Amino acid sequence: MKASPGLAILCDGDGRLLRIISDKGGLLQGRDQGQLFPAFLDHESLAPALDFLVEIRESKAAFERVLSLAGPGAGLPLYFSGCMADGAITIVASPRGGDSLLDEIGGLNNDLINSQRALARKNAELATLSAEKTTLLHELRHRVKNSLSMILSMISLAATENSHPETARKLEELDARVSAVADLYCLLNSSDSFDEIALDEYFSRLASSIMGLRDRVSLGMSIEPLIVSAKLAAPLGLIMTELLTNSLKYAFPDGGPGLVEIGLSVAPTTAALDISDTGIGFPPDFDIQKSRGLGISLVRELSLQIGGSYTISRREGRTHCVLVFPREGSAAEAGSP
Repeated sequence: MKASPGLAILCDGDGRLLRIISDKGGLLQGRDQGQLFPAFLDHESLAPALDFLVEIRESKAAFERVLSLAGPGAGLPLYFSGCMADGAITIVASPRGGDSLLDEIGGLNNDLINSQRALARKNAELATLSAEKTTLLHELRHRVKNSLSMILSMISLAATENSHPETARKLEELDARVSAVADLYCLLNSSDSFDEIALDEYFSRLASSIMGLRDRVSLGMSIEPLIVSAKLAAPLGLIMTELLTNSLKYAFPDGGPGLVEIGLSVAPTTAALDISDTGIGFPPDFDIQKSRGLGISLVRELSLQIGGSYTISRREGRTHCVLVFPREGSAAEAGSP
């Protein structure tokens, strides 16, 4: 059975053919993209067609304009309607108003509306699930933070009750390590992001906490802004805690006076953490590679874990502990194992 004549086309704002949406009856056979809409019509329909386009541009829509096609549809008057949206013109034509072509287009429009409604329902369901997961994650992090606070209280109590200096010092170092993780969770809970940390804020918080009881040692900070994932922030926080506590331990055995400075410089593919002090430094025979201290061993392992490297050197009257690590998403990181 031969299809009922009718067509639907999409044109640009000047009326040039972009796409044939529907062509029942083969009315536009051989028509090429880029042709002007009036070129499809017979000679007598050219002037009315131009008026039809002007009306669409000015009013955004025009209806029931009777025009005749040239070529395969010659001599058959069609009712043309058009509308303009987002700079494009859609034109439909049928032998009479409301024929099967327009009914089909209306059906397609209804299908589109139903699909949009189904998509909206699905999006609402996903939004609900996302909100529930967000609530659960907040609750989990809150509980972890509370658990870490309880552990810190227990460590502090044990250190207070223990009279052995070496044991008390070990407990103090453990307290600093647990505090580094606890501070990370505090920042995550107060942040709008679930997986990103402002490293400058995190380092400042850690340093202030560690140096809070060192009255005779001043703290200087020059930290450039850097956003990292929580996965990277955790080892970086522990490394900084170890380097800073080691600096205080070895540089100022009598408690000062002196200066500790923390610097974080950011390059396109790497970042460098530099902790320096004006203290007495390490013993002349100290070899960082041979050191078996827990703190240095922890720094060594964590540096390898994040693909970084660290050095300890003495220059211009200061000891410098420098960690260089690749920035996330950088070419340096992509090339690391």
